[in-house]
Amino acid sequence: MRTTLLVLGLPVLATACDARAPEPAGDPAAVPVVAATLPPIASLVRRVGGDAVVVRTLLPPGAHPDSYEATPRVARALAEADLVVRVGAAADAWLGPVQDAPELVLTDGMTLQGQRGPGTGNPHVWLDPILVRDRLVPRIETALVGIAPGAADGIRARAAALADSLTVLDAEIRAALADVRGRRFVAAHPAWVYFADRYGLEQVGAIHGSPGTGVGSRDLARLVEETRTRGVQAVIAEPQLGRAGVHALADELAVPVEVADAVGGPGLDGRDDYLALMRFNAEAFARALGAAAMSTPSTGAPPP
Repeated sequence: MRTTLLVLGLPVLATACDARAPEPAGDPAAVPVVAATLPPIASLVRRVGGDAVVVRTLLPPGAHPDSYEATPRVARALAEADLVVRVGAAADAWLGPVQDAPELVLTDGMTLQGQRGPGTGNPHVWLDPILVRDRLVPRIETALVGIAPGAADGIRARAAALADSLTVLDAEIRAALADVRGRRFVAAHPAWVYFADRYGLEQVGAIHGSPGTGVGSRDLARLVEETRTRGVQAVIAEPQLGRAGVHALADELAVPVEVADAVGGPGLDGRDDYLALMRFNAEAFARALGAAAMSTPSTGAPPP
């Protein structure tokens, strides 16, 4: 089934699909096309699907899902898709409604932090490798088998290999952050609650509390007071968001700033693949909170 998105009246702001993804051998028309909203989700789909699918990434490198506006290029990418994979909740609200689309919404049926009803709650579940292993990968596997049944054995084998890699990744991150368990940080925006819960850290507030918003002087003063009281050790910036509030808060608290990246993207060195992105983030938190950086991992190659 092919999909259509009603965004044709919007201006072209940026390239919205990952044209760098390799085409599999054989007849391209016979290979299902999967459109994934976010780069880390596209990476997971690509690892599970292998050459059984073509994967397109809708959010371009450098864009942030809280402020991105879908473009006609997104509509054209979706028009080729046999499956759309999205996180759900606010993570890809910019995509809007898709007409007649076969969709996999990864957080459907999950209880999200801060959830107050359908489609609400903190959607950043992909920043917890164990949630990815236990909840997201099985859903991706099932959906891909559904659109490429002739490749089911390979899809299942790659999903199992990815699950093993995620188990190893979790152990690496735990080791990297073992010395900073219990320490507190302020985030540029509320992306890191699942990551923090998994690895014994605490996110104390966020500078950008809602999509596309910054922090006013009164809000910054309240945040400074709260974070001083709570003993925050670092401020975590994100490359897609402004740094003024981050550095103002860090200066007030006299704590370091480190950059972590919740989305990464194609062509970004060390952040263009899910496993690499999570190692990048673990290293950033380890530096920010006073631990030694992770050693070079040995499981970065995609599963066969």
